[in-house]
Amino acid sequence: MKKVKFAIIGPGTIAHSFMNGINELDNAEVIAIVSRSKERAESFASKYNLKYAYDDYEECLNNKEVDAIYVATPPFMHFPNTKLALEKGKHVICEKPFTVDVDELKQLIKIAKEKGLLLMEAMKSPFIPVNIAVKKLIDQGEIGDIITLEGSFTYNGGPRYDHFHFIKGNGGGALYDVGVYPLFISLFFIDSEVKDYCGYAKKAPTGADSLASVILQFENGVIANIRGGIEVNTYQGVYIYGTKGKIFIPEFWVASKAFIDYYDGRETKIITGDASNEFKYQVGHFVDLINKGLKESDVMTHQISLKVMEIMYSLVNKWNNEV
Repeated sequence: MKKVKFAIIGPGTIAHSFMNGINELDNAEVIAIVSRSKERAESFASKYNLKYAYDDYEECLNNKEVDAIYVATPPFMHFPNTKLALEKGKHVICEKPFTVDVDELKQLIKIAKEKGLLLMEAMKSPFIPVNIAVKKLIDQGEIGDIITLEGSFTYNGGPRYDHFHFIKGNGGGALYDVGVYPLFISLFFIDSEVKDYCGYAKKAPTGADSLASVILQFENGVIANIRGGIEVNTYQGVYIYGTKGKIFIPEFWVASKAFIDYYDGRETKIITGDASNEFKYQVGHFVDLINKGLKESDVMTHQISLKVMEIMYSLVNKWNNEV
């Protein structure tokens, strides 16, 4: 099986997590890093013993050894970075949020299909073993029919108002940053189309949403309440309530345990799974798709990414235009 060779665009914190994940795989490796700063690129390359360090993105993309690109730049750079990589014939896994609006994402999907390339949004939650095990139990009726889901991912990152997370527009704000996680996990666990949604935001002094609350109504009647926050600490995880019991997964994006409580009084069931490195599972999936010649993930489908982007963009655009 071919060893897929990656280049990383952007040597930030998330790129180090990606490196830790891919280093556990036998069929993939990172050979190049790109940064606007040659010094940062060389420092990153030295730390991980990478073959190439670039401060010119196009020069990296012209490297015929590179099969795939991991885009780890700020959200407003995802579209131009991914577009150029696809145009240069590289497969792309791009950090969430995929883009900052729906039209950009549609363009990328169109280019990927025309070029016959694999394009996938990086969202680790659906590939983590505990979440997969919980999904299987839900589908088997372990807690009966799902009635509602509540998910939250928050942290207190203020008052760093000069950071792009707090800048209004261009992918800033709580929903794009962390609200995207519970939004995705609700679609993962609830096997139904989104029928309607609404959302509300508390804003930072910069005008960006520092707290985002979204309600989703699904075609099967399930209601999901999700929250993302970048200036407050609340509970971290997802609750799934059914007719026979409830499930709680703490920090589902790095989950090692899930707890099932039954309404009939049975003892709490604890589901465990490996969470030593949550990145290796999504990267492993992406690499397997490349080696199988597939152009779209059956887990992180283009349609799911489009639906999430549609919801986020419409809400954030509304909030940003409020007086």
